[in-house]
Amino acid sequence: MQNDTNMNEEELQKEETENMQTERPAEENNGTNREVEIILELDAKLKAAEVEIADMKDKFIRKSAEFENYKRRTELEQTSLIKYGGELLAMKILPVIDDFDRSQQHVNEATDLQKV
Repeated sequence: MQNDTNMNEEELQKEETENMQTERPAEENNGTNREVEIILELDAKLKAAEVEIADMKDKFIRKSAEFENYKRRTELEQTSLIKYGGELLAMKILPVIDDFDRSQQHVNEATDLQKV
């Protein structure tokens, strides 16, 4: 019922406004027309701003998600670097250690110091 009452009040206000506009002299109607133009212009600007805000909000959400993915990816890379970083060092140094062990065995058996 309140909606019906509000609608009736709105309709009455519109009728009163229309009656007032028709009763005004021509100069006042020009002012009213200018006011209507300004209102329509401001309404168009408001709608454009709302569209721009929605676009920027969407871009912000996407950039935020992209940044979260970047953080997660770099954390995984750092973790794997720490976990497997020693593995690479061991693989490179292991042949050197093996060669050193073999040379030590031959030093004990060798009789010629020049060859060692």
